[in-house]
Amino acid sequence: MQRWLISVPVWGESYVRMFEEVAAPALLAAVALLDLLGQTVRFVIHTDAADRVRAALPGQAVEVRPVDAQPTYVALQHAHADALRSTPVGDYVVLLNADIVISGNFLVRCAEHFARGKRAVVLLGIRTVAGPEPPPPGAPPRDLLEWAWAHRHQIIRDLEWPGGTSLLPTNLFFAQGDTVVARGFHLHPAAVIKHAATEFRSTIDGDLLDHFPREDIHVVVDPDDCAMCEVSPPSRRFPVREGLGLNPARVAVSMRSRASAMHCWLVTHRIGVAGSPCDCGDEGAVAEILKIMGQVGPSSSQVKQRAVLPAGPPPRRFRGVVPAGPRGRPG
Repeated sequence: MQRWLISVPVWGESYVRMFEEVAAPALLAAVALLDLLGQTVRFVIHTDAADRVRAALPGQAVEVRPVDAQPTYVALQHAHADALRSTPVGDYVVLLNADIVISGNFLVRCAEHFARGKRAVVLLGIRTVAGPEPPPPGAPPRDLLEWAWAHRHQIIRDLEWPGGTSLLPTNLFFAQGDTVVARGFHLHPAAVIKHAATEFRSTIDGDLLDHFPREDIHVVVDPDDCAMCEVSPPSRRFPVREGLGLNPARVAVSMRSRASAMHCWLVTHRIGVAGSPCDCGDEGAVAEILKIMGQVGPSSSQVKQRAVLPAGPPPRRFRGVVPAGPRGRPG
């Protein structure tokens, strides 16, 4: 019987309420499908609202732990690291946040990818606007992505190529007719199989994946695979420069200090958001960005997954981290 641990740090009134209203219902819908497979799930929640968190997850095995008295992003990092450390090798570990909504099939699909030999499942999370119409719990992935794009946050609009004005272009969105595709330097390692060297020094999208061979990483690119989105207040903003659009040189300059070799590999994947994924001008744009950054590599149609083994010296410290929401990554 496979064991799962789901780590969700939840603290502060606004995030506790977000967890209660949007994240927990989606989690319960996804866990219900795992229950049908006879797999066991437990939650580790670092929180300052233990009773409310337990009430939001009725019938589940919930262990609550205190939140570190640290700045927000450090406390988030410590919570996920604590959950990983306390998990036996071989267990499936899901690393989420209080504002993330997953598709109904998310856990089942992760189980399928793990059964095929993958050890990490990585997704794009489209930031959406919190409002009276919440994301549908238990939705199929394409439906969730459709909802997310229709309710995309201004932060995402600022990342749309080429008119976006974001100064933190960690993720990019390209549209052509009804088709929308994304490219992401900073994708979310949402589920991993714990192994002896599973660790990270920054937030989980900083260097956690450096401890997995690339052939063991499944990057979700198919909108019918699985999906997630995040929900933020409309007032949340990241730095922009009005009148300055996105182009390869500006993205390369911004990302040079924020992107490791792993991040540059991640951005070679074309991620379908809506329609049938095809070249929306992203292929040439990404190739030019990587060329300027000195990371000349294969196109998305020629990706070769080179192994980066966990043995050897520790990965370089993730530089240039800009706090951006509960996960510490913009976009």
